[in-house]
Amino acid sequence: MVYLKEVNIEDKEEEYLFIKKLPLDENGFLNPFFNVSENAFYKVIIPRLINYSKGLYLAPMMVPETYFFLWDDDIIVGLFKIRHYLNDNLKVSGGNLSYGILKEYRNKGYATTGLKLAIQKCREIIREDDIHMSLHKNNYYSLKVMLNCGAYVYSETENEYLTKIKIFDKIVIDGNKFNNREEFYDHIEKVFNTKLGHNLDALNDIISSGYYHIIWLNTNKSKNDLGSYYDKIIEVMEDNKVKLDLMDGD
Repeated sequence: MVYLKEVNIEDKEEEYLFIKKLPLDENGFLNPFFNVSENAFYKVIIPRLINYSKGLYLAPMMVPETYFFLWDDDIIVGLFKIRHYLNDNLKVSGGNLSYGILKEYRNKGYATTGLKLAIQKCREIIREDDIHMSLHKNNYYSLKVMLNCGAYVYSETENEYLTKIKIFDKIVIDGNKFNNREEFYDHIEKVFNTKLGHNLDALNDIISSGYYHIIWLNTNKSKNDLGSYYDKIIEVMEDNKVKLDLMDGD
């Protein structure tokens, strides 16, 4: 079985063996721990990476970053780095996500499988509604993998293509647009551009059909207008792992 697993101390031996095999720099994918000793990797690097994933002890211009190793049963075949949000530098190069597959495991579908798994992780981790990535223009194989996973090229620099993968559809609910339950569902039909039954089951069906970032404006008014039904709506959204921003104001 192929799966992603966050860096951890329990798998330190396998993680270190992988790190030693991964080149220092291959097509722009950097392995800064290539020359680190085994002892330093166990006692310094792994705790540091775990802290970085929690946003702790970051150097200036760094953002929280999580290392996920790609496993096939008991063998590590790749590494995926997820940066939790973009700063100005990452918008130009690097993006939210980068990955590397060991040479002996290439052309076996691991990059595509791993990227699909990483997309799911990004839905849980990153702030943006799109995954931003970059790659060298001569890295045709990686470009093919990205495109096969739903990416598109949105810009380029002299040496790199910049790509995006949309992971959430943004929906804006405005509490000023309705005053009661029926009007709420009328509003939902407009923002989702579809007809649906005016009940929680129908709302669940439409929300579970995709991945949504819902921004709900003027929530205090909605709470007053809908009463306890507001909490039931929120429960449906949270059960479907909607990316939810509740805002009192527009």
